[in-house]
Amino acid sequence: MKLLWSTLKELATKHQTLTKASKEVTERCKELHELIILQEHKINSQINDRVHQTSSTINDIINEIETINNVFKSSKNKINDGMEMDNIVQSITSSTTIDQFIDQSFTSTSPNNDQSIEINDTELLTLVQQSTKHMITSQYNVHIPVCQLDIDLDMYDSIKNQLKSCIEFIEETPDHYSRLIILAEDSISFYSPLSKTWSVINHQHIPWSILTTAVCANDLIFLFDGYDRPSIHTWFNLKRGEWERIIEKTSDYIKSSSSFDGGEMVYMLIDCVDDDNDQEQVSKVYRFNINEQKYDDLGNLPIYLARPQLYFQDNELICVDGITPEGQQSKSISVFNLTTKLLVRQVSLPWSVTSCCHDGNDLLYMLSEEGQFISVSMTTWKTTELAPLPFNEDVARNELCRGPQRGSLYYLQLNDDHNYRYSIRLNEWTKLDINDPVTRPNGNFVLLVSEEYSGFHFG
Repeated sequence: MKLLWSTLKELATKHQTLTKASKEVTERCKELHELIILQEHKINSQINDRVHQTSSTINDIINEIETINNVFKSSKNKINDGMEMDNIVQSITSSTTIDQFIDQSFTSTSPNNDQSIEINDTELLTLVQQSTKHMITSQYNVHIPVCQLDIDLDMYDSIKNQLKSCIEFIEETPDHYSRLIILAEDSISFYSPLSKTWSVINHQHIPWSILTTAVCANDLIFLFDGYDRPSIHTWFNLKRGEWERIIEKTSDYIKSSSSFDGGEMVYMLIDCVDDDNDQEQVSKVYRFNINEQKYDDLGNLPIYLARPQLYFQDNELICVDGITPEGQQSKSISVFNLTTKLLVRQVSLPWSVTSCCHDGNDLLYMLSEEGQFISVSMTTWKTTELAPLPFNEDVARNELCRGPQRGSLYYLQLNDDHNYRYSIRLNEWTKLDINDPVTRPNGNFVLLVSEEYSGFHFG
């Protein structure tokens, strides 16, 4: 009975969630449909006003032609018999002369079609005078502007593509959690941006003061530590919701950074002194195999880890804000080839990076201490200025993270109430009402997402 009840509760919850999702899709599509209809009416109302104006004037002129024509030959206007305006226009455009148009548009009412109505000179003079006066004062001389319609086909196609992709159905799988992970000293918190709900797991105390780097990889959160050579401090299993290993004793604090390659490897940089030259700061590169729980020493890189963040892509390590012997500053992105161990590219940044994250595709997003915000393409290395954070004081480190849903970044300070969602497409920040159930000192947490293939330095 307990099993049946728990299953029933789970199914009822899913039913509510799916029903709510269906209603939301309907409402969003209804809004878009109404917006398109309004836009259609807005543009067509202007066009239809001119169509009505031209139709009315065409009818007036045809009636006047009939009046003049009846002076000489009694006739009946076939147009008044209910001919559609499109047919009338077709008749006008297909006729090359006024006589051809009259023959097509009027039917003679005289017993003898060739018999003309006789008119004397006085009547003819009066008719000419009236026609001349009417020509001068006629409303037909009023200019009706030609309406040109300019359709931006590129934007039109872009909107169609955006409409197709703005709502995405995501199948729930064990590998997709749709939640942010907040690691703190006394708890692990999960926040779902979609449902705006929290779940909290209390766990054994972790000595964060000496913790050097954390990375989320294949449903596991690894916390690394070590001196000169890294060792696993502990890890948390997201599927089981529990810590699988905790080591109380740790070595001295060192600076390090890590990045998950999306497969089974975690790459790490550990700051140390060169064995051959005690005066030179270098970083040792290690590769950790998650499945085999083994480290490989890949050699040294000529870089000093000030407060960097690390990313792996195409056999290259991309280090943000690491000091190199060539640059002697941290305002740069350094790219190292893992095979040659050589610096293959260095891109200058306008300021030191306080917080950074990867969009999961090509772009790095970076915040300065004052809230300035840029993106850098790892393909073209083009830098783009973006909308700054809505506040510009005390931007905390490592509190920017790619969201679990597509096209969103999150910046969280939690207890300081500086919590925002950034829309990549709209280039704008939206303030969030987080209501974090855990009280924690500002900065004493790390923000991760289960899909994020990158590590974060903190401590």
